[in-house]
Amino acid sequence: MGPGDGLALLPALNDATGPAPHVDLVEPSTALLEQATDALQAQGIAHRAHNTTAEDLLTTHPDQRWDLAQSTFALQSLPPHERGPVLHALAQRTRHLSVVEFDVAHVPDPFDPHWFDSCLQRLERGLREYENERDLVGTGFILPVVLGHFATHTRTNHEHSVQDWAHDLEQAGFTHVRTHHLCDYWWEGAWLLRAQGRHTG
Repeated sequence: MGPGDGLALLPALNDATGPAPHVDLVEPSTALLEQATDALQAQGIAHRAHNTTAEDLLTTHPDQRWDLAQSTFALQSLPPHERGPVLHALAQRTRHLSVVEFDVAHVPDPFDPHWFDSCLQRLERGLREYENERDLVGTGFILPVVLGHFATHTRTNHEHSVQDWAHDLEQAGFTHVRTHHLCDYWWEGAWLLRAQGRHTG
């Protein structure tokens, strides 16, 4: 879910052992999805491309099941009231789920001077980490994430703590939810959450 251009997906598939998997890509950006499918096709990896959102796919294809569903920094784009139904549907249709998200504590007031100063320092530190990709990452990821905290209308991301992510998965019907710290980014720590779904067929 949300593989973008496949930059992170392809190395993971190439490192996989055993038979080559069949992959369903769920990506609302047509341009990014085309790049990802071209790369998969070039390597002979069987796949289906769904140029839509996860919530729309789950609604329009109620019979589809998966051994593994995976998302990296994509589910945060769903508002909490939409995320719950998506996770519940995934819990019924997948054997395993892997999610990578930031561990972001609730920010009661983004204009609090202490938080605002911390946010500015992290933003500067994040931009310094990139060179040739600075404009791409800055406008495509960093600014939307940071500015989302100050939005007064439609937000593009809805982050929360890893404890809240784990609670959401359990409430949706996933079991054996486990969390693992991956690394500390300039923004916040990134965590991997793994859980078992209810699909056993």
